[in-house]
Amino acid sequence: MFWYVYKSEFCQQKIFTDFIPCLISNPKHVTETMKKRYLSFVLLLTVLASCSKKENVSPFFFSCTIEGNKYTIENEIGAYAVVFSNTSNTIYGTELENVKTATPRTMYITLESTKGVGVHQCNGKNAIFFEDTDKVVYRTNFNNGSGQIEITEKTAEVIKGRFSGIAKSFTNPIKTINITSGEFSVRFR
Repeated sequence: MFWYVYKSEFCQQKIFTDFIPCLISNPKHVTETMKKRYLSFVLLLTVLASCSKKENVSPFFFSCTIEGNKYTIENEIGAYAVVFSNTSNTIYGTELENVKTATPRTMYITLESTKGVGVHQCNGKNAIFFEDTDKVVYRTNFNNGSGQIEITEKTAEVIKGRFSGIAKSFTNPIKTINITSGEFSVRFR
């Protein structure tokens, strides 16, 4: 399995076993080309060895932009879907409590369970909700809010899609948030 790379009158080098002994025993017979190729090979091995395997990233996520700020859940613990009594699906994107977010934000989408692949307007049971760290709840089907939910794939195990909308709060005075670039790929629990 050794590759013969160089041949000279005094040394027959194999990349892994004979180059160094030949270099030590007969240094004057090692040509500049041999040195450059060996150095190139060593550098290539170094680069390949330093390349690390990518982290095991979950294929499940929930993300959007709220008022220009990115909101992203990149794990299956916080990004998931639930079927409620065969009438509606709820797709969650929930921050987990930690030191940075003592009060986690939650975003979820409700969608009639009969809705399949396609674009669905936010009205009635179809809505986008967002609860911020101050516990103010916004929703797209309240106080003239608007939005749409596009399902791009739906199986018994996974639901994927995009969403956007203008959500309004239940508070007085009414607050409005703009939700853009929404996307999700979640598994049903």
